[in-house]
Amino acid sequence: MLSGDNGILQKATAAKEQTGIGQEKEIVTLAYNSALAKKVGNGDSTEVTAGNLNAELTNQGASASGNAPIIITFENGHMYSIANNGKIEEYTPPQPSPAKDVVQIGDYVDYSAGIWTSNEINSLTDNELYDSGHYDDYGNNLDDEDGDSAKVFAFNGFSTSSSKDSGVSTNSGWRVLKIENDIITLIHASCPERFMYNTDGSDASLPFKAEYILKGSTNSDTYTASYFENQNIRKRDWSMYENNLAIDGSARCVTYDEINTISTTNNLRAIGMNYWLPKCGIGIYRQ
Repeated sequence: MLSGDNGILQKATAAKEQTGIGQEKEIVTLAYNSALAKKVGNGDSTEVTAGNLNAELTNQGASASGNAPIIITFENGHMYSIANNGKIEEYTPPQPSPAKDVVQIGDYVDYSAGIWTSNEINSLTDNELYDSGHYDDYGNNLDDEDGDSAKVFAFNGFSTSSSKDSGVSTNSGWRVLKIENDIITLIHASCPERFMYNTDGSDASLPFKAEYILKGSTNSDTYTASYFENQNIRKRDWSMYENNLAIDGSARCVTYDEINTISTTNNLRAIGMNYWLPKCGIGIYRQ
């Protein structure tokens, strides 16, 4: 039993850590020397490679990778580098630069949400959230001389194999909206699709229906998410815009309140068209 000054425990832990490092360095040294000896014995004057070392490190709980230097990584996370001259040192991988040092708010970035797949289009269609037509801002069909109107409470302006990075205005691509705790939030430079809204003023539920579809919740005690779910109204799945770099579940429709907090300095709000934002009682934000 130990009590009082915990320095004894700290020193014991440090000693154990150093012993472990010493043992790992010995494993790496033996592996390197063995690989080098085999090369010399075979008349091979080339430098020891990561492949040569991996053959020596079998069952040692470590693996080699890279070149000049070769990096040895143990299963416990400890890493060591081997220079061309055989010198072995503890290795700490370089840390990425903070996001704020790489990009600034308003910058265009090399992010791609990919292309629309048939499965995604079918999923939206099954939930009655997709209209295959192409329309102007007033819902007039640009592909039909008869001028059929767009399907309300549905999205359009894209199709299978079209790019999710394109916009329904002339703008396209993705821009930095904000940087917080090294997490970068992007916003589309335009609108990647259109949403058609029914403006029938006689039905008080319709604004909240649009709000629910766009963001999955409503600002109403009467027309709640449960109210629309009971009517089999489906909220939009925005994860279709996430690639392997995005945080799962982070994609969503930007709200009116968020737009109002965006600085006009970088023209992030000016996308060359009118657009809807989910907040009942506000309607359309024009820019």
